[in-house]
Amino acid sequence: MMLDLPFYKNDGDGNQCLQICAKIAIKHFLDKDYSLDELDKLSRRKAGLWTYTPQIVNMLYNLGLKVRLYSKEKLEPCLEGESFVRKSFGKNADKILKFTDMPVVIL
Repeated sequence: MMLDLPFYKNDGDGNQCLQICAKIAIKHFLDKDYSLDELDKLSRRKAGLWTYTPQIVNMLYNLGLKVRLYSKEKLEPCLEGESFVRKSFGKNADKILKFTDMPVVIL
């Protein structure tokens, strides 16, 4: 099956890839248009920070869509927050944490 989905340019600050994906889903399934700023607020993203899949899943659910998050990885260890990032990503952890609002990501 081929869907006729709208295309939106990521013309925000460059860290809103998942907001663009959500914008497409929202337009297709709910026929609503949200600006990137509105989607940032709904996903609790702060300017310049990255967005994580759980933020978008939670936002779409709160907008009334039936969503499921599938992952090959167990998600429970992620709830440890910063300690999980440090254990999992070693020397790259500081960069990741610099662009992550951990309390928002682990909801």
